[in-house]
Amino acid sequence: MRASYSATANIAEGWWSFHYKENIKFLLNARGSVAEILEHAIEARSWSYITEEVL
Repeated sequence: MRASYSATANIAEGWWSFHYKENIKFLLNARGSVAEILEHAIEARSWSYITEEVL
């Protein structure tokens, strides 16, 4: 759950950055959080907590 908050928070924080490179840093952090969310979803599917359709 924290990864989902982190992803959206990083995107929002990057949006308000004054420098292009700083914005990129926040977007890369958000991408890492999204990868973490995907990994958790794949693991949930492997344990049959969620269906393939939900994944």
